[in-house]
Amino acid sequence: RYRLWAHYFLQCLVCVGDWTSACSDRQAGAHLQQREGSAQEAVQSSGAGTMGRGGGRCGWAGAVLVFTLWWSAAWADEAPDALSPGPYESASGDYRYDEQVWPVVLSDRVTDLAGRIYWPAEMSSLDPLPVVVIIPGNTATCTRPVAWPGRPNATLPLQCDYTMTGRCPDGWNVVQSYRGYGYLGHHLASWGYVVVSVDANRGISCGPGVAGDPSLNLARGRQVLFTLQQLYEWHAGLQETPASLGVSFRSRLDLSSVGLVGHSRGGEGVRTAIHQHTQPGSLWAQRVPGLRVRGVFELAGSDGQSRGVYDASGVPWVGLVCGCDGDDVTHKDVHPYDRMIHYAWEQPRAFKAVYVVHGANHNFLNTEWVLTDTIKCRGAYDKIWESTDAASTAMRSVVQNAFAAFFRTVMGPHQRADLQRNFNPLYDTPGAVSAVAVVTRSYAESLALEDVREVEGFTAPTGTSQQGEAEEAGGGATFEHTRLVTGTGEPRHDPIFQSNLIEWRGGGFYADRWAGSGRGLDLSPYNALSFRIAQADHPLNTGAPTDFYVSLLDAQWKRAGRPARLSSWALVEGPVAPWSLLQPVKTARSGLNPLLQTVLLPLDALELPEGVRRGGGDGAGVSGVRFDFDDGSQGAVWVASFRFENVSDVPQSPPAPHRQNQSLLRLVPASQLGPL
Repeated sequence: RYRLWAHYFLQCLVCVGDWTSACSDRQAGAHLQQREGSAQEAVQSSGAGTMGRGGGRCGWAGAVLVFTLWWSAAWADEAPDALSPGPYESASGDYRYDEQVWPVVLSDRVTDLAGRIYWPAEMSSLDPLPVVVIIPGNTATCTRPVAWPGRPNATLPLQCDYTMTGRCPDGWNVVQSYRGYGYLGHHLASWGYVVVSVDANRGISCGPGVAGDPSLNLARGRQVLFTLQQLYEWHAGLQETPASLGVSFRSRLDLSSVGLVGHSRGGEGVRTAIHQHTQPGSLWAQRVPGLRVRGVFELAGSDGQSRGVYDASGVPWVGLVCGCDGDDVTHKDVHPYDRMIHYAWEQPRAFKAVYVVHGANHNFLNTEWVLTDTIKCRGAYDKIWESTDAASTAMRSVVQNAFAAFFRTVMGPHQRADLQRNFNPLYDTPGAVSAVAVVTRSYAESLALEDVREVEGFTAPTGTSQQGEAEEAGGGATFEHTRLVTGTGEPRHDPIFQSNLIEWRGGGFYADRWAGSGRGLDLSPYNALSFRIAQADHPLNTGAPTDFYVSLLDAQWKRAGRPARLSSWALVEGPVAPWSLLQPVKTARSGLNPLLQTVLLPLDALELPEGVRRGGGDGAGVSGVRFDFDDGSQGAVWVASFRFENVSDVPQSPPAPHRQNQSLLRLVPASQLGPL
């Protein structure tokens, strides 16, 4: 009843708010059009929400609009929650073959053929089940208990004896990394998946590299493929399922529907598995007939540790990034996305996304790694784990939601296409996620040529667009095409990637042109403008979110349609970094990491006149983009990859980006945040 009353009240406010918004935008448009063409023009603005000093009718209505927006956030389009358990009870068990050298993995040492498997407890009535294989990252393989304040079960993994000998020193225990993903495995099993978590201790984790594979990530890829070979042999009846599992997988597995998951070094490992499987003449195609990878999900995955470049081309891919990662302090886990959207034009369509969980650390993605890699977070966000919460319940609930949403999007008996909205920045994250963490996303729904047109990659010299036309800035704004770096000059993001650093002092504007005067691009195949943006590690940024107006230019280089306020479509806040326990010297010397996120602006929201949007003739079409910065404002941002896209899933209203109350975790016990 109260929700219905609130809904009716909201509708009344929305009516007033629509008038107010139109009034404000008319004023903004009038101010902008009056100053069109001047290289030194300044934007008339008086704050984050309006662009002109309207007063009068728009003044009182603006107050109503603020109240309306506050209420309407509760009804913004929100991605569906994927935390609910599925319809099946889950079961689990370990398997382990006798120790030996498996030459298909590594020929110079013993490696494991072992792991833990999760499955629906009653499989007999189900069709063959999709398979997800998880491989953990790198860690010492022997640990011992240690006294640690607030962590009664803390252990310290420092020895690697087990890796090469199969034994730990007296008083030390084997690190069971493969058992650390039960919160993910049991959840997917309840939805009808078979999840295999691979034991990579012997020969690989903490092991010495070999020629051509210094970090053993190619070996990790082969271990994943060898595990899939064993699953195929159980399924086909070529081998009996190990008795330790207490179940038979004969005729129970669908290896044409496989997902791969890698944590840390396992991230690059699963990408090498795809590469090794798909190479011409690969024996793995014979060893695992019918194998098809449907999706790759990386948990703070590594990159650049192998001799070669490995991506997840041709399959859906999500890289979950921990914003307070004390292991990968330079965030190389975003590099695969940078590369894939830069040069990969794919068929069939396969979406790519980066899902940055701000305040998350690296180690607590695995429940067996019980000491944090990070002391605290630097920059815009606080940590979201508690040192006294050994289960790290809140942080892992965010991870579990993204993990389940991904696999239930791309494969499985209970697929839901709308779960992909968890990675689409046009949708808010589910309430269960936003209550715990701020999440920013990079997103490409498709890399197919017919769906995407890149118009600017900032590869030309400063002052010239990628299309050979002029760039311009004025009124206190400047720009430079360069490699994205921290405030202390360390490069970030993949080296293939070029960005544009825009700074403004006291307001101003920046314009990027893609067509000569009197000519324009035909946007009729597309419905959205996208670009990537991050706050720079720069003194001009004082802690507030970045905000400015975005407009498209018509063929006469004048603003067309309705300007869009950045803050209505994205939360762009300061760069981040950890205080790392693992790399304290490097952390102390490094600046903060600008992590690019995608801004998607539906063209309908920009209200382009039909002649401008369709183009196709002289004096028609879109010729560029323009940013206008508020009078008296200052800031610095990295901008990259202007594109027009055909996005299939566009909500009816913009997202409601907001900062969480970081005190939430100190007020609400983890046990009250809901079960995993």
